[in-house]
Amino acid sequence: MSDRGAARKQKEGKVRRRGGLGSVRLALLLFFLLIVSSAIGTLVPQGGDPSWYQQRYGKEALEVLRLLKLTDLFHSWWFISLLVLLAANLIACSWQRLPSLKKAWSAYASIDLPEGGFDCSGPDSIFLRDHNFRDRAEEIFQQRGYRLKWVEEGRTVRGGAVKGQWSRMASYLVHLGVLLVLMGAGVGAVWGFRGFVAIPEGETVEGFREENQQRPRKLGFQIRCENFEATFYPGTDRPQDYRSELVVLEEGQERTRKVIRVNDPLCYRGIQFSQASFGLTGEVKSVTLSLEDEAGKHGLEIKIPPGRSFPVEGTDYRLQVLRFLPDFALDDRFVPFSRSREFRNPAAQVEVRKGDRILLRTWVFGRDIAYHGPRQKGGVRVWLSDYEPVEYTGLQVGYDPGIGWVWGGFVLVGCGVLLSLLGVEKRLWIAAVREEEGWRVQLKGLQRRGSRTMEVELAAIRHDLQTGGLGAISGQSERGR
Repeated sequence: MSDRGAARKQKEGKVRRRGGLGSVRLALLLFFLLIVSSAIGTLVPQGGDPSWYQQRYGKEALEVLRLLKLTDLFHSWWFISLLVLLAANLIACSWQRLPSLKKAWSAYASIDLPEGGFDCSGPDSIFLRDHNFRDRAEEIFQQRGYRLKWVEEGRTVRGGAVKGQWSRMASYLVHLGVLLVLMGAGVGAVWGFRGFVAIPEGETVEGFREENQQRPRKLGFQIRCENFEATFYPGTDRPQDYRSELVVLEEGQERTRKVIRVNDPLCYRGIQFSQASFGLTGEVKSVTLSLEDEAGKHGLEIKIPPGRSFPVEGTDYRLQVLRFLPDFALDDRFVPFSRSREFRNPAAQVEVRKGDRILLRTWVFGRDIAYHGPRQKGGVRVWLSDYEPVEYTGLQVGYDPGIGWVWGGFVLVGCGVLLSLLGVEKRLWIAAVREEEGWRVQLKGLQRRGSRTMEVELAAIRHDLQTGGLGAISGQSERGR
């Protein structure tokens, strides 16, 4: 069998071997399936209540979603299997390319014969009279970043050099980066969690509601909303900014505190608390009542919290807010209740005492026109002037132990792409045949990208050899003598 036939057969064998787990076609197929799956996971809301899916998509569609695990797609067995297959494909592909990388970095890789070998009698050869041209050639090559390695074969001296072989690492960096991203995603999916917690202003919690879980999850420490503030655009209900002052408590001691805003979360023990929403709890911090006796001499305003009795300064009266309802209504038995947490019809049940005698116990209202106004009994008038609602801050709780791996993977992918774009591997060969009056020299080069640049560099090296004080003349001139 000829050498050409043997080389062809060897190449075909390599193609067949690379058609398995490490094939490019399998990688493209896996990438396509992952992209389609991720798109489905984006279009179909994840982690919702089954009743919501049934209401939106119907009962039959809900069964299909459950069967294919599309309501929790990114944690499904088949999606994780695709990620594992992609990781195995990248490892196999990198392993198959190791021999070529090893050859490129080998100490003897730089003196392999170029394709087509050498022909020092060709028209592109040059003749150098100096019998000790090797030192000058090494200097010229070194100035261009090449380090020549020599091999002597009888009357022929052959040298080779490689520059930029590190650019071959680009694909390995990209593969390693993708593997780190996949591993980080897997670690986050298995050991990470996401959830939500609403903390009323001034209160403390030690757990949160995890996504797709019914039971609350403990944090291992406590977090308190010390203060909450929201500002709105003038004349609108659109929030301009809202912030929460959070305090982390552990074993009764304050560990850290921070005022968080949107995109400026608090992080403690790797758990991130992000500002997500806010609202009203339906409760109040205090209620402002106005009081006036029958003579009209005691027109006073007093600010009191619900449930506590306060004396009216300078009088015998005591005021107490027994109950507060943000959206007052009566049921079919005329029992007061609140229809919602919204302050649509705020009302306070007030008790006025004089000494030990109850003068007045009634509901006073803040907004409803039909009920708004003072209540009067026993010569005492009382009405609701103002109230201070209790707000809550809604926090997104997240823990992702694999996020560092993901960021590291993205950095490696970026470095690999830059290395592939900017790094160019160049190989140069020089062969010289000893003649009576000097050396017949031929140069060859190979560049993975930009062959025109290599031609320019070869021409420059020839020129340096010919004009470098070595008494060089062109091969064509020497033969024309």
